[in-house]
Amino acid sequence: MPKLKDLQARMKSIQDTQKLTNAMYMIASNRRRKSLSYLDHARPFFEAVRGEINQALPSLHRLNSHYLFPDKPAAGDPESWGILVISADRGLAGSYNLNVLKETDRLLAQNPGPNKLYVLGRQAQDYYQKEGRAIEALPHLDHLPPSFDAARQLTAQLLAAYDQGAFQKLFVVYTDLVNPLKEAAQSTRLLPFHREQLPGDLADNTAADTAQSSSFVYYPDAESVVQALIRSYLTGFVYGALLDSLSSEENARLNAMHQANDNARELMDLLRVQRNLARQETITSAISEVSAGAKAQEHDRAKRR
Repeated sequence: MPKLKDLQARMKSIQDTQKLTNAMYMIASNRRRKSLSYLDHARPFFEAVRGEINQALPSLHRLNSHYLFPDKPAAGDPESWGILVISADRGLAGSYNLNVLKETDRLLAQNPGPNKLYVLGRQAQDYYQKEGRAIEALPHLDHLPPSFDAARQLTAQLLAAYDQGAFQKLFVVYTDLVNPLKEAAQSTRLLPFHREQLPGDLADNTAADTAQSSSFVYYPDAESVVQALIRSYLTGFVYGALLDSLSSEENARLNAMHQANDNARELMDLLRVQRNLARQETITSAISEVSAGAKAQEHDRAKRR
C-alpha cells in the first residue's frame, strides 16, 4: 500500500493535469466550431465551380491540355507523383497524425517512382525527415483557421510545379471529419482530370458521366477558360481540405482530451479509495500504539503496587 503522503502528491499531480486537459478541450471545441463555420461558408463557391467544370468537360474531348488525361496514355519512364500532405503542428490529437502518415505511406507504396512530398504540419515533416525523405519547401500556415489567400498561394505553387513537369499526377492527403466521433484520413487525385468526370478516387477508370453535354462559347479560348476553372476548383478543394483537416484535428484532440479527463476521473476514484484505506491504516496503527502504551503504563503501575 503506498504511503498517504505519496498518494496525496499523486492526486495533486492528476488534478493539475486535469486543469490542462480541460483547457485544451475548450480550445479544441472552439477551434472546431470556427473551422466548420468557415467550411460551410466556402462550400457554395466550391460546389458552384465544380458544377461549371462538370458541365464544361464533356464538351472538351478534343482539347489538348496537360490538365486532362490523354485519350491514350503513352508508355515510358515511371511517372512522378506530387503529394500534398496535411498534418498537424502539434500532437495530443489521438491517432490523427498517425492515420495521415499511414495513408501517405500507402500512396507512396503504390508508386515507388521519384515522388515529391509537399508537407504541411510539423508532425509529418519531422517524421519524413527522420525517414530521410526529401520534402519540398512550403510556407508555414501560422494563421488558424487558414485563409483562402493562403490556399490560393499554396495551389499556385503546386500548379507551377505541375506546369513545369516536376510530376505527372497531383494528390492530396487530408482528413475528413465524418462525424463528431470519427475522422478518416483519405487521399484524392487532383490532377490530371478525367475527360468525362471530376477526380474522385485514385483509380483511373472512366465512369459514366451524369452531366449533360452543353454547347459553350469559350473566350478568349477553351484552354484559357479550362485553366481558370481548374485553378479555381483546385484552390477551393485545397482550402476545403485545410479546413476539413483542421476540424478533424481539433475534433480528434477534443475526443482525446475527453478520454483523458475520463481516465483521470477513474484514476482519482481509485486513488481516493487507496487514500481512505491508507488513512484507516494510519488511524488503526495510531489507536493500536495508544492502546499498547496504555496497557504498558497500567502494567507498570500494577508492579509498583
